[in-house]
Amino acid sequence: MAQIDIPAGRFHMGSPPGEAGRSHDEGPLHEVTQDAFACMRHPVTRGLYRKLMPEVKRYWPEKDADDWPANGISWYDAVQFCNRLSDEDGLARCYEIEGTNVTWQHTADGYRLPTESEWEYSRRAGSEAMKSCEMKRTATLAARSARSISSYQSSPPRRRVSSQ
Repeated sequence: MAQIDIPAGRFHMGSPPGEAGRSHDEGPLHEVTQDAFACMRHPVTRGLYRKLMPEVKRYWPEKDADDWPANGISWYDAVQFCNRLSDEDGLARCYEIEGTNVTWQHTADGYRLPTESEWEYSRRAGSEAMKSCEMKRTATLAARSARSISSYQSSPPRRRVSSQ
């Protein structure tokens, strides 16, 4: 999977009052130190999702659009997908799943979903404004992590995946 390295840095997380598209739960604006990490260069495709999650029936009306981003996926299905992608690449699963209880295994080297700060940091792309298209946060990708993001320590780039 092609990855993009995102360097460590500091940014203002949240939205200032008056920012277009701001929700009530996106404040107050606060500074965050973000460790380096890596994201997949492209969103998870419908074809890859179907391959790894054949029992999850998705209705995508565009039957021949396997190269389109996978969308409309529940959070529980997304973490299961991350574990299966980790299995596919011979990596340790990042999630322990028991029914609806999900535990992130911070030391696992497999794929996982990006944290909220990783998602926002990468979307801001070094500026104070959101960049690129207006993606919804519910469409996230998997991520590969060497250790906890919340430690705020320097660390080698980690792998991430995300979907639109």
